[in-house]
Amino acid sequence: MPTRLKSNGNYWLAVWSDPLGRTRGKSLGPKAKLSKRAALAACRDLDVSHALNPGMMTAGAVPTLAQWIVAYTAQRADLDPKTRWLHEHTGDKLRAHFGPTVKLDAITRAAAAEWRAALGRAGLAEATACLHVRNAKVMFRYACDQDIIPFNPFDRLKATPPEPAHDWATVTTADLERLMEHCPTPAWRAMFALCRLAGLRRGEAMRLRIGDIDLARGRLTVHPKDGKVGTKQRRRVVPIVPRLAQVLLDSIDSLPDGAELVAGIGEHNLTLRTRRIIAAAGLDHYGEPFHVLRKNCETDWAQRYPQYVVSAWLGHDIRVSARHYLQVPVELYDQVAGVNVSSQSASETAQTTAQTAVENAGNA
Repeated sequence: MPTRLKSNGNYWLAVWSDPLGRTRGKSLGPKAKLSKRAALAACRDLDVSHALNPGMMTAGAVPTLAQWIVAYTAQRADLDPKTRWLHEHTGDKLRAHFGPTVKLDAITRAAAAEWRAALGRAGLAEATACLHVRNAKVMFRYACDQDIIPFNPFDRLKATPPEPAHDWATVTTADLERLMEHCPTPAWRAMFALCRLAGLRRGEAMRLRIGDIDLARGRLTVHPKDGKVGTKQRRRVVPIVPRLAQVLLDSIDSLPDGAELVAGIGEHNLTLRTRRIIAAAGLDHYGEPFHVLRKNCETDWAQRYPQYVVSAWLGHDIRVSARHYLQVPVELYDQVAGVNVSSQSASETAQTTAQTAVENAGNA
């Protein structure tokens, strides 16, 4: 039965019967702001929505934006803490623009586009604005999946940020040796080696336990933090190259009785202590110290192994690798240009020698 228009005092009311014969209704707005012709058009729009999404006919009352953000956050126990925080932050941006009491189905695509434009006017970087748009898409798609709203008003907004710069520093294997020479403890050496030679994230390296390492098989296992699987937290197995095996063994041998963390260097003043080691090694300070090492590791691996394998070892989607992690090595420019190896600088020669030694050891 088609949606009918009824008068409810000073308001227009859309009424229909659901598949079970129950009468359902929805307020369309005050008569002072909505003409009868516009109200009838809204009824026809509801008929289209019901035809496309029959679940909408039996859906209950549509929540306000504030209510939905609370409900969504409570239902997404699968999100890791950082992703949850980012979605909550996007919720703050949505509430600030639309107001907390707006009904979820009252947000149109035009209103969503205006919110997107407002983020730019507020001075947010394009990458940050795109992140909020992606989060809003997910939050409202979740509402669509539960038949709370008939369509996702954010689904057509641009959410891809500009291509990121791939000009981060290159820390060669020779540079890594210099860094480890100036590390105060074997645990610090293990920290640098795990990020550069195994591509571990900083937190993953600091959580790695003796029981996670299988030196006999040349593998280590990365477990999600607190056992919670999320978008960036899942179990994976990573190969151990011979040089890393030696560093790990030295660190394990130096641990006091009862200690389990192989790279247990502690969070206190971590950035400051890391920068001091970099400076002592005679290297220029570079971005996020351990994250850059992880990127360098992926770039090295990508020259020798299939990318889907490398992405699995690093623990992220292959599209993330292509967009955020892979850098064109300088050596490839020299190779294509026909630059003679003998004309390389001493540091480049040392890098090539060290890298070849690692590869030969890994193929032995």
